[in-house]
Amino acid sequence: MKKIDFKAAAAQAQARKKKKGGGAQQEEKIMPTIHTASPVIYNGEQVGILNGTLSEYKVDIWSGAHPVWQGKKGKVILDGSALTKFQEKFGDCSDIYGDIGLEQVKANEELKRKQKEMEAAGLKVY
Repeated sequence: MKKIDFKAAAAQAQARKKKKGGGAQQEEKIMPTIHTASPVIYNGEQVGILNGTLSEYKVDIWSGAHPVWQGKKGKVILDGSALTKFQEKFGDCSDIYGDIGLEQVKANEELKRKQKEMEAAGLKVY
């Protein structure tokens, strides 16, 4: 078994550190800037304030804009839902069947009108 001189090994390690320049001098750690009261922006409106490393937070989804997080129950009416299709077909009989979903039909008509305008102007329509 080989004997190891630990004092000599430690002295060699210190000498290597000094050669590299990492002995006594150490780099300063750069800490991120903490911003207090940074606004949270959703759809161009400020919806909250929080502390963090960014001066402003722009979010795509927010708890106040999603029915699941709001505790709402029931269907979320979407463009291609069965209720919307029914109201498009029988919307004139809303006094008989009810008017749930008619606002979505009107929003869809407005969206289609805007898409036609964009198409006529030569813009891409998604």
